[in-house]
Parts: sequence; C-alpha cells; structure tokens
Amino acid sequence: LDDIGNRDCKILYHSCGAAYPMMPGLVEDGMDVFDPLQPVEVISEPWRLKKDFGHKLAFLGGINVQSTLPRGTPEDVRQEVRQRIKEMAPGGGYILSPAHRMLPDIPFRNIRAMYDAGEEFGYYPITL
Repeated sequence: LDDIGNRDCKILYHSCGAAYPMMPGLVEDGMDVFDPLQPVEVISEPWRLKKDFGHKLAFLGGINVQSTLPRGTPEDVRQEVRQRIKEMAPGGGYILSPAHRMLPDIPFRNIRAMYDAGEEFGYYPITL
C-alpha cells in the first residue's frame, strides 16, 4: 500500500466475510473505505465497526441482500435503511448501498424503496 498511499486517491478495501479481526491492520496500512458492510456477519456488526473504526474509515454497504432486499417488503427495506443510516451516518463516513451485488431475485420495488429511504433519511444533519 505504500505506493498507492502516496497517490492522491482513496483506498477501498473489499473483503467478504468476517473482516473485523483484520481491521486494525487495514486502518494502519492506510485503508480509507471498507466494502462491503455486511449486516449478517455477526463478528463484523455494523454498529461495532462504526464504534471502533468510524473515526478512521468510511463504510460502504449495509443493506441486506440475503433477506431484506429479495424477500422483504418495501417497508422492511425502508426500516433497514433507516436503521443503518442511524447507526452508521452520524459523524460522516457512510455510503448507503446494498451489502453486495443485487441479484435478479430482488424486486424492483425494493430497490426503489432503498433509494427512496436513502433520500428520506440520508441528509445531514442526521436526526434519527
């Protein structure tokens, strides 16, 4: 990362699975954005990552692509977006997006609900 860190760019690190144990080293190495924020990964719970590393990192993701987006209602999606923004956005450093790729089983109405809820709740100052 030394060569990349000397450039005028941000470093986004992608890791699937339980990344919490690696986070201190990644922060020390100069990572700027962690992707994806996976709400189903118990050891890497979003609130815990924000509490422990939010002063040094931005987080991308957080909306569940395994259950909420494909099988939830638009209101379920809206509530998850609200919760994730409430947990992750105060102080900055949260990029709302699905926790991973959106597969064809996700109804368009839920994709729309995610973006509409981001529009509804995602402006600073966060007052949730």
